Amino acid sequence: MLNKKELYALKHITKYCEQLGEIKQRAENSFDIFSNDKILQLSAGMCIIQIGELSTHLTEQTKNNLSSIPWKSIKDMRNIFAHRYGTIDIAETWNTIENRIPSLLAACSAEIETNFAYAEINQNQLEILKKEKVQFSIKKKNNKICIRYYKFDEEKINNILKSSPPQYKPKL
Repeated sequence: MLNKKELYALKHITKYCEQLGEIKQRAENSFDIFSNDKILQLSAGMCIIQIGELSTHLTEQTKNNLSSIPWKSIKDMRNIFAHRYGTIDIAETWNTIENRIPSLLAACSAEIETNFAYAEINQNQLEILKKEKVQFSIKKKNNKICIRYYKFDEEKINNILKSSPPQYKPKL
């Protein structure tokens, strides 16, 4: 299970991956447009710097769990953007955006999802939870209330509700 710092880092890595996807769209999925637009290149560089920096907040265990991700290469690319801007290979940057960022986004998103728990609760329990300082999302379906929350808050939520852990995992 991720700690809060790692969960924060992975959520922000996914945000920067999504922004790199937007940069690719603004370039109309074209290397030629990207290679001639310094603003898009600088924006991509900033996202890559942030991803590399955020990766330093992950434990070795988490990096090992996400072993398909080339963490050292991510950090190395971050260092090139941060410290040797004149040596940046625009073609390699585009290749990263096009071919590596989608798998990074998918892996980080999947790891984040494994850190959520689910429970079905009643209206009274929902009102109690709303007064507490725990994060959760709500989905109502067929007169049932399902919540999604971080596993590291599970004990706190169960204590608040004075109930046992959820027995199933509904799809939200």
